[in-house]
Amino acid sequence: MEFSSFDDWISRSLNSNILHLIAKRVAGLGRSEYVQMIHAETKLIKFEVISRLHEKDDPVEIRDSFFNFLTDDSQETYGLNYLNRINEETHPISSFIFSKKDVSRLVSLLQDEGPCKILFYGSPGAGKTEFAKSLVSEVKRNLYKINNHKAEDIEEKRTALIVGTTLSKESKSVLLFDEADDILNEGGGSNGFHNEKVPEKKIWMNEFLDQMNGKLIIITNESDTIHESVLRRFDYSIEFFPAEPKQRLYYWNRILEIEKVKNRLSLEQIESLAHTYPAGVGGISTVVKAAKKICSQSSDDQFLSVIKDVMNKHTHLTKGKIQKPLLSSTPYDPTILHVDANLMDLEKLIEEFQNKWDDSEESNLGSLCLLFYGKPGTGKTEFVRYLAKKHDLELIQKRGSDLQSPYIGVTEKLIARAFQQAEMKKSIFFLDEADSFFEVEISRVVHGKFHKPMSFLPGWKPSKESLSHQQTL
Repeated sequence: MEFSSFDDWISRSLNSNILHLIAKRVAGLGRSEYVQMIHAETKLIKFEVISRLHEKDDPVEIRDSFFNFLTDDSQETYGLNYLNRINEETHPISSFIFSKKDVSRLVSLLQDEGPCKILFYGSPGAGKTEFAKSLVSEVKRNLYKINNHKAEDIEEKRTALIVGTTLSKESKSVLLFDEADDILNEGGGSNGFHNEKVPEKKIWMNEFLDQMNGKLIIITNESDTIHESVLRRFDYSIEFFPAEPKQRLYYWNRILEIEKVKNRLSLEQIESLAHTYPAGVGGISTVVKAAKKICSQSSDDQFLSVIKDVMNKHTHLTKGKIQKPLLSSTPYDPTILHVDANLMDLEKLIEEFQNKWDDSEESNLGSLCLLFYGKPGTGKTEFVRYLAKKHDLELIQKRGSDLQSPYIGVTEKLIARAFQQAEMKKSIFFLDEADSFFEVEISRVVHGKFHKPMSFLPGWKPSKESLSHQQTL
């Protein structure tokens, strides 16, 4: 009797008395041992040493990654080539604007002896990766990062996660998985709808998170399409918003110092750059390095011009929005405004609310809602900028078009995020030219396309009486 392969012997000899002899002589395995070896739950499958082909003649094969490991004498441990040791200078943890409560709890999780799973999610360029590096540096642990260029497909990323978290436990280090959107979205779908064809128990990430040891920080830009069963397995999570001007100012100063070009810009020029451009730490670093190369033999005046030119192109490329100065260079005098209320009382009200906000870590202090209405050109927008400048508050300015989407549920999500961002950063959320926004939303209600009008403001109705303060300009 001739057989093309050992698998052929197994498949054709299930009832044969010579099966045990064949298996023992060829591979040293009994039939049950062979079947157990290629079962989906074994470590050989989980670590991507072999993969199942679900074919009768050839049910398993050795994966290319493991074969390359066997033939590469420079690799001592399988899977370590997917990991990079991160050993670079980090920003002080105090340079990131997070509540002391969040930072303290994250530090406690990383210092504890047990495993922990942390998720950072939010806007690209908001500093998630830099914060993760600083956090690990704060607890004085080594940091390993999954190399996405080497771990390209899903199977390789899974291997990197298993090897990395195992290493994390043994060496008391932390594993960082950046840009993890694809592996986290298993079981998810586009536009935030979950794929009901993927049962919760079939999602690989769920089983991994339940069984993993070590310390793991995962970073993703979008959490809406991740299956809820995956999200609830994380011990702690933080949403990141675009860096505010104060944080960007720190990054500008820090990066200019590192690149040894800070003396080529004045303090006023650096402050203007931090306010004007929405770039995060990565974008600022890229632009400064590029401008330094371009201006290696140029004057200081040209350096600022090149910085602005490169940053303008970077902002356009990343679809950012260049901010206008809070106030023009012309001195601003609010007393010349023609209003129906006392502006001094209004500013006192804002100052009292700000003091309560600054003195408390709680987030349930309520809100201060102001309505400025009047004819175009009467100074409403400029007065809001004046208030932000005077009280040293970031101004998060949106127009109605920034918060509207043709997709069901996305408009409400954009509105909620805008308020959440303002609350987290203790900033002013300024909805400018709101007329068009309210008109569109009311039209959607009339046509039955929006079932909860103005539900983004808890307890708020579209009437003047419900506002904390209103003023005609």
